[in-house]
Amino acid sequence: MFSSLKSRLWLTYTLLIVLLLSSVGIGILLTLRNNPVLYRQPVTQLESVIDRTINLISRTPDIRDMKSVLFDQSHLTNTRLALFHADGTLEFDSEPPPGAQLQLSIPLIPSIPGEVRFVNDLRDRGWVYTVKPVNDKLFLMAAIKKPRLPLSLLLRDELFTPLVRAGMLAMLLAVALAIFLGNWVEAPLLKLAGQATAVTRGGAKPVSLEGPTEVKQLLGTFNDMVTKLNASQQSQRDFIANVSHELKTPLTSIQGFAQAILDQVNVSEEETQQSAKIILNEAQRMNRLVMDLLTLARLDAGNTGSRKGDVDLAAVLHNVLERLTPQAQQAAVTLVDQINPVPGIQADVESLSQVFANLIDNAIKFSSRGGKVTVSCRAKGGEIEVHVVDSGVGIAKQDQARIFERFYQIDKSRRGGVKRGVGLGLAIANQLITSMGGSIAVQSDQGAGSDFMVKLPIV
Repeated sequence: MFSSLKSRLWLTYTLLIVLLLSSVGIGILLTLRNNPVLYRQPVTQLESVIDRTINLISRTPDIRDMKSVLFDQSHLTNTRLALFHADGTLEFDSEPPPGAQLQLSIPLIPSIPGEVRFVNDLRDRGWVYTVKPVNDKLFLMAAIKKPRLPLSLLLRDELFTPLVRAGMLAMLLAVALAIFLGNWVEAPLLKLAGQATAVTRGGAKPVSLEGPTEVKQLLGTFNDMVTKLNASQQSQRDFIANVSHELKTPLTSIQGFAQAILDQVNVSEEETQQSAKIILNEAQRMNRLVMDLLTLARLDAGNTGSRKGDVDLAAVLHNVLERLTPQAQQAAVTLVDQINPVPGIQADVESLSQVFANLIDNAIKFSSRGGKVTVSCRAKGGEIEVHVVDSGVGIAKQDQARIFERFYQIDKSRRGGVKRGVGLGLAIANQLITSMGGSIAVQSDQGAGSDFMVKLPIV
């Protein structure tokens, strides 16, 4: 019955209103019961009684006659009369003990006209009283029991109708407020629930930011998740399409040349050897692709497979340059060594060699004949910076943000060519450097070459 947000809000507001009105009503009742204004009429009567009694006993100098007058006046006016000495000693009380003795403060102070005073007796009964001096030695007190107004009477006559009216008005306002707040909070949550259901079908979309701040934060988090999820799903689709494309070409070549060898129709020995070489090259290409995919899968799983230790990065770079020198000479590209000695780092030698071999190999491939590739290394702050700078055609700004994506290749027309890989080398290099606590970035202008910068933390 109260499972919806609106009904719960309405019930909460109703309970709060009932509690508030009840508290206010009880507070008003207690205030009225103890309000001195309600006792001013009895005090006025007491003052009239005490003035008349003082006038009577002033004519009677004998104390016994005074007591007799006081006794008669007490019964006549239905008022408690007590006669005290100036030191507080009780001389006469029309309502004698036990238990009725009043706990008056000493010394006795005459009452101010209209002043309301309360006092309890030994039985803890309340009295309203007033005190006036008879002469220099005696004080007269007149008192009546503290009247109590019936709560039911006050509630029925004074409070019930206004409280009921206020309660009904508050109920209507509570319903309106519950509907407003319920829609304010519930509407964006229902949209969120609908899009969350669509996630399983792969068609989730971001929702507009509405409602309270907390709901907006939830919707913002959901939108971020949907954006990343859609990007991940698109990446998976692109991944499957790219892998299929990269495997299709070598498989087609292998199948065609293998069939030609089997048919042996007007095929010379030289052509057979050429076909076998092509089959081998395509098989090696497929093997590299599979190995790169396995490396990426291992990195995605958080298993770098690296064995970190103290590494002399300068020595690693010299070794890579030495291995790639024949390739650079064949491409008529000059390798420039500007590697300086640097502090040691914690890294995996094989992973570093793979990263820089890929960067330098790419720089050689995309440098024109007669160009140069410069490799520099220096310590800067708490990091080591390695720059691989080529004199190639450069990379467009729109491509620089995506070159570290898997299968992304700048020149689509040369996909699968002799100088082209499958677009996994830089993705692997990026993940390997990241796993070592470093970073990799590129700066390039078209026609002015590229500068790949790797930063690694010093031990």
